[in-house]
Amino acid sequence: MKLRVVKPGFPEPPKLTQYGTESALQLLLEEAEFEAPQGRVADYIPELSRANADDRGISICYLDGTTLSAGACETPFTIQSISKTVALLYALESIGPRKVFSRVGKEPTGEPFNSGLRFQVASKLPLNPMINAGAIVVSSMFPGKNPSEQFDGFLNFCRKVCGNPDLEVDEAVYRSEKLTGHNNRSLAWIMNDRRVFSYKSDVAAVEFIEGILDVYFQQCSIAVTTADLACFGALLANLGLDPETGKRQVSEEHVTMVIALMASCGLYDGSGTFASKIGIPAKSGVGGGILTAVPGKMGIATYGPALDPSGNSCFGLYALERISRDEELGIVSRPQISFSLKTYDNAESLDELVEQTGLKATSGKVVSYIPELAKVLPENRGVSLSTLDAVIVGGGLHSDFRFTMQAVCVPFLLAYILHRRGIEFVFSRVGREPTGDPFDADPKWMEIERRQVPFNPVINAGAILLASMLPEESAEKRRKKFRDFVRKACKNDDISVDKGVFQSETEFGETNRKLTWELLHRGCFEHRPRPSEQSRVDYVEAILSDYFYACSLRVCCDDLATFAALLAGRGDAPAVSELRLSADQVNQVVTLMATCGLYNGSGEYAFSVGLPSKSGVSGGIMAVAPGKLGLAAFCSAVDDKGNSVFGRRIIEEISQAEHLNVFRGVDP
Repeated sequence: MKLRVVKPGFPEPPKLTQYGTESALQLLLEEAEFEAPQGRVADYIPELSRANADDRGISICYLDGTTLSAGACETPFTIQSISKTVALLYALESIGPRKVFSRVGKEPTGEPFNSGLRFQVASKLPLNPMINAGAIVVSSMFPGKNPSEQFDGFLNFCRKVCGNPDLEVDEAVYRSEKLTGHNNRSLAWIMNDRRVFSYKSDVAAVEFIEGILDVYFQQCSIAVTTADLACFGALLANLGLDPETGKRQVSEEHVTMVIALMASCGLYDGSGTFASKIGIPAKSGVGGGILTAVPGKMGIATYGPALDPSGNSCFGLYALERISRDEELGIVSRPQISFSLKTYDNAESLDELVEQTGLKATSGKVVSYIPELAKVLPENRGVSLSTLDAVIVGGGLHSDFRFTMQAVCVPFLLAYILHRRGIEFVFSRVGREPTGDPFDADPKWMEIERRQVPFNPVINAGAILLASMLPEESAEKRRKKFRDFVRKACKNDDISVDKGVFQSETEFGETNRKLTWELLHRGCFEHRPRPSEQSRVDYVEAILSDYFYACSLRVCCDDLATFAALLAGRGDAPAVSELRLSADQVNQVVTLMATCGLYNGSGEYAFSVGLPSKSGVSGGIMAVAPGKLGLAAFCSAVDDKGNSVFGRRIIEEISQAEHLNVFRGVDP
């Protein structure tokens, strides 16, 4: 155990209980030898293939600088894609967020690290800085007159945040990266063609691109240990304060941005599954490392070069899942804490906030593709908050005005079906990965148990598939039982279907019909046998009808805030609701809200608000502050992503004022 100097007066930081000694970590390493899945050492960069597949190491750094380590914790390995977190933080610190995010987006892709390039629809930028394309763009923005100066500045920054002044490039890996980096060259040339880079006209194009890539290849080839990465993880967890000295090294705002992107994009096409099983912001690298930051608590780093098909360390995934589960470290499934509202604890303050926000949030328009929704005036605005002791505070038309849930029904559907049929049933039939796509986009498909399935149950195709999982009874019984579940979850027996909207959905649901037929074509409904007397058209219409029914249930902000509070209480909040849900089931629901809840605006929302949330095109947004409270807002004017402009803005204000952001992890 390495003990660093702790300044007098520093509060005692949270510590692990079951894994709080080096002997406990050593035992975990020994268990992993037999229980962790097998993997393969990366070989597409030839030099990486020399790693010993049996090496395993782990380090934990607390916020007071205390470090625990076991196994191959001093074995150097190249940082690879973990460098993307350091690079993003360096760029944010040196040139600022406005410049950085003018050239790269913030939305997850759910795709492999080396996948083909996807651009944002409007801006034509790479979707995020954690995929290779986005990381190359970030590296191109490092300050400096030439590539050598650019890299030297980054290396010195990396040494500082990792607490190790001796970090150097592994020259053999760097040469290997440079010789075999054909895919990264392809990405760079595509982006140059799209004018993503800030091109220097006095430099030949080949020299310019090779200079950018040289910085990136060196960046990925820095040799580190788990102790180095755990120190950096602790710096992030401590919101930019050095765990050794307590001095501020980097901006709190910039650290929060990095942690938000780690949470949604850090493990590429395994990010959603990692979030649901482990729930800690993390970044992996094909060198075998995984970096994690547990906000307000610690940094954890693992090393094991044997990788799974997504390029993530098999040992790292095993160890982190064990530690997170046993120590309850997941950021969206926190235990209940003593919490009270400080700023918005009365109706008068919320009424004033509704009025102020309504004057500022003037953009957006009411959707018209479902004609009945177009009749709802945007002047109807409201917000509600529900604490875990069932104190509901509302502002605006919070209790009087009812609206249809639309896609806000998905957390209810998911919770109900998980409750009735179990986690394995659901997620053997639909994925858990974010897509970064609009809600009504043609679905992306992934393979689970040799089935082609939608990436997640939040996009429309996945939500329709979810509705098809309602237990097999008559349509009337299916819908009544689901409606009763919603009533119980919201503690309101008056919730019912809006017949006008239900009819309008049924009449104008062409896009959803197309998606449902595609799901049928791919065999996604095998769990719901078609009766011999029922035609395929009637079969598809019955599934759609269940989905439209769920979308057409009428609620108010109080209802949604109540259910969100139940989720915030991990499914067991007696003062809020008589309904009981298991903590594991609630974790699945809240995690998907965090990674996918606002579709192609989920990443941006995580940056600014930092709360697991779900929106609907009718104008509602429901948000969960884990362990603290639930909140909901409504206004029918939505942005081009289908999210209420007013709702998003007012929830952001409440999140900031009440210190609810899950990526901060520290209460004032």
